[in-house]
Amino acid sequence: MARIVDSLSVGGQESPTEVGSFPGGHSHARHTSLWVVFLLPMLVFSVLTVVMTYPLVTDIAHSVIRHPLIARSVDVDEERWNLWWFKTAVADRHSNPFYTDMIYYPYRQSDNPISLYFNDMHPLDMFIGMPVLLLNDAAVGPTLAYNLLSMGHMAFAGCAMFWLVFYLTRSMAGGLVAGTVFAFNPLAQYQLQAGHLVLLGTGWLLLHLLFLHRFLYLRPRGRLHLLDGGLAVLFLLTTSFTNWYLTVFLLLMDGLLTLIHVVERSDRWRSTVLRAAGIVLVWAVLASPLIGATVRSMSDSSVRLVSGLDYEVSLSLTPLEMLTVSKDTRVSPPGWNPGTLGYTALLLGALGGIVTRRRAAFWLCLVLVGAVMALGPYLKLDPEALEVSRTTNIPLPYLLFRSLPFMTIARVPRRFVLLADLGLSVLAGFGVAYLMQLVCKFSSSLRRPASQWPAGALAGVLVLLPALELSTLPQPMSSVQISPFFSGLAQEKGDFGILELPVTLHYARDHDRMFNQTVHHKKIVGGYLSRWVYDYYNDPASPFQPILDLMPPPQPDIVPPLSTFLVLNYYNIPYIIHYKQSLGYERPQDVGRVEEYVRRLYPRRSAAIYEDEQLTAYKVPPVAGSGPLVWLGADWYAPENSGNKVWRWSAGGSSLYLINRSPTVVHLSLVCNTLRGEGELEITVNDKALKKFPITSAPQLLDVGRVVLPAGESKVVFRSNVAPVSPSEVGMAAGDDRKLSFVVTELKINP
Repeated sequence: MARIVDSLSVGGQESPTEVGSFPGGHSHARHTSLWVVFLLPMLVFSVLTVVMTYPLVTDIAHSVIRHPLIARSVDVDEERWNLWWFKTAVADRHSNPFYTDMIYYPYRQSDNPISLYFNDMHPLDMFIGMPVLLLNDAAVGPTLAYNLLSMGHMAFAGCAMFWLVFYLTRSMAGGLVAGTVFAFNPLAQYQLQAGHLVLLGTGWLLLHLLFLHRFLYLRPRGRLHLLDGGLAVLFLLTTSFTNWYLTVFLLLMDGLLTLIHVVERSDRWRSTVLRAAGIVLVWAVLASPLIGATVRSMSDSSVRLVSGLDYEVSLSLTPLEMLTVSKDTRVSPPGWNPGTLGYTALLLGALGGIVTRRRAAFWLCLVLVGAVMALGPYLKLDPEALEVSRTTNIPLPYLLFRSLPFMTIARVPRRFVLLADLGLSVLAGFGVAYLMQLVCKFSSSLRRPASQWPAGALAGVLVLLPALELSTLPQPMSSVQISPFFSGLAQEKGDFGILELPVTLHYARDHDRMFNQTVHHKKIVGGYLSRWVYDYYNDPASPFQPILDLMPPPQPDIVPPLSTFLVLNYYNIPYIIHYKQSLGYERPQDVGRVEEYVRRLYPRRSAAIYEDEQLTAYKVPPVAGSGPLVWLGADWYAPENSGNKVWRWSAGGSSLYLINRSPTVVHLSLVCNTLRGEGELEITVNDKALKKFPITSAPQLLDVGRVVLPAGESKVVFRSNVAPVSPSEVGMAAGDDRKLSFVVTELKINP
């Protein structure tokens, strides 16, 4: 490593033109101490990070930077859950951290855990953060690790940009300004407030570019050349273990750098292509276990990886958003929206591009490619356009990009602006190096020590300028508030789940429940991943579906109503948590509906076992039940009754669900008739034909007999070949246009 550092500090290049660097640089840069080259940026960017994230450092273990609109910062909780789960899986369970059985209970258990490969489970950050979790309690560990990683990534990004620009320009000031512009650019500030820890880890990406640039441009010099290539592979790997978005961006940049070098030195094109291909090939071999596992996880049809063009349009930029100041003025102080490139970066970058011209080709192309790709699949001029129909319908290169294998999962085109930020930061470093040369040339005629002041003053101003432009101080803070109830729950032994009300749509609205789980360690109904997961609880085949509807007061039906407590007992859910305030309340009126539901379950307020300003907790009473749980599917018409007689009509195919812990036998019978005509009623159990009965418009008892049910859930389907007709068509009831085939009453399921 010392030899590489030495080569960086003394030039290490054939000629400035060949490496695409800034010609010249400071004459004293070649003699700059290696300690200064490495320690100065570490010190500067550590201090800048503390300042730019203020007041986080004042309560780093118990608060987080968070956008005040919680809907825009749900990933703050998810990232802390990721850190907790990775530690739990690796250190406590000794299991694969890319699968979990702690969410979507009881549907994704140990026999069918849900994959986290597309949940921003960045293993490198998880390993780095694990000691912090091991050395602190559950209430502090995830938050402290998250904050240290966030601040560390921002400082590291600044340092890595410094080293890249110093390598290209030999300008300390150029490196410091470029690092400031890049580490604290509007996109990074937005990611910080939104909780996108996984997208802050751009330092590895920059180091890969540095060593790939050396590997391609510098003439081979034995072991040092091989070391450049090895480090390029290493930092491509660390990028892959940080985030797939960044990996895709980096591979795109690698291809662009290779292409530009081939154009610049066409006489060496074979060598260039072989070197670049070798880097990617070695990386692909080393990363193949992670790549293969990630690809295999795509076969899980319950996880929706592709969000569609309308979603991608909503997360695309307009050209004007990149060239103007775009801030979220709904909060104070206004926070950056992703996309703005920044005036300091644009002005200094333009200067750098002008003075370096052809030598800046790669960095200029990076700005252009990043800006164009961030515009999304179709050009839009209105930032509020949320669907394709509201764009200009002019197709853009991103549309072609998303047609490549696996690229439809990218989802967020505006993140490509990172490439523009990167290229612009390097060009800004070129611009600063040029200005420093001019000042040094002017001040060389002055006597010492006056000759040192102009360059130092200019460097200070140029570093301070982007820092002032980009700062959003004080950063919006959110303190950790976890109910003491969950600490007590963690002490209770046993593998069980809890039901939290309101039951949500199980996407972003479950983020706070996952964070609570880092303390109580019990399984939860629902969950939040970075991709949509099928809503098992709202499926007609789920006994939780009535609970999702807050179990309206029971009405007469052809099967007994499904008791909430019976369901919770069956699935070993001994606690109900009622949140008083939660993002899970999607409409204001839902608060009252949930309160009413809880009152029906627990008429006496004294039934609560715990209450504070956040929640009320209840113990689920044991309920004795004989036989399986039984409920109807959604393919029946609403129940009707007259006196003690209750019936339901079907349009021709309707289902019944049963669930039991062990294999059992039940006796099934029903009374059935058609609305008009005659035919057959076929009854199947778990897709296997059981019996067929002739049916007519006259009611008749159908004794199905013994039905053998395996352990778990079973589905009984009643299907008739009698064509459905509406009562209005046959003159029975004017205005009743329901299509009715057969009706069922006196349905009996006995042990």
